[in-house]
Amino acid sequence: MRNFYLLLLFLNISFYTKAQFTNIELLQINDSIPISMGMNKIKLYADIDSIVSVPSIMDASTADSLIYIGESYLAYYEEGNEGFDNLEESFCEFEVIVFDDKIKSITLDGKNKITSQTTFEQIQRLFPSSCKDPSEISIYGDDTKYTTCSVVLITSKGIQLDMQLIFYFANNKLKRVDFWHPI
Repeated sequence: MRNFYLLLLFLNISFYTKAQFTNIELLQINDSIPISMGMNKIKLYADIDSIVSVPSIMDASTADSLIYIGESYLAYYEEGNEGFDNLEESFCEFEVIVFDDKIKSITLDGKNKITSQTTFEQIQRLFPSSCKDPSEISIYGDDTKYTTCSVVLITSKGIQLDMQLIFYFANNKLKRVDFWHPI
């Protein structure tokens, strides 16, 4: 039995030394905007360009609407949204960030700022295991061929979330970041 626990401990240690994470609670957009907040708070941080219904192409989304800031958008969930058990307060959460004149940067872990000038090699240095084998991908309605890699998100308490940041590069420059989670 002791050997079993030692094996389990070894497997956990080896997983966490190879795994690459970034803390969701330390992410900041434009040096001050959190990834998730209430509608009133987002209005303090940025000028909203539009609030639209979720398009039919995104039929798996449980969001009530999308909030656009430039080309980036947040999913908005109203109180009582059926996708959540007992959602008591409305909130919005970034889903896609496209670097433009309104969204210029994302700070990872409170110290690593990424922008439209960030290269794949720079992200690969931050997350060598996660970006060791990049993927090629196309986005519906966009002719650009992207190189991607992703990193898992965790909380400040070290709890791994079922959520990832996906970095999209074209011509070796970071173009967009998706906050991905299964529906």
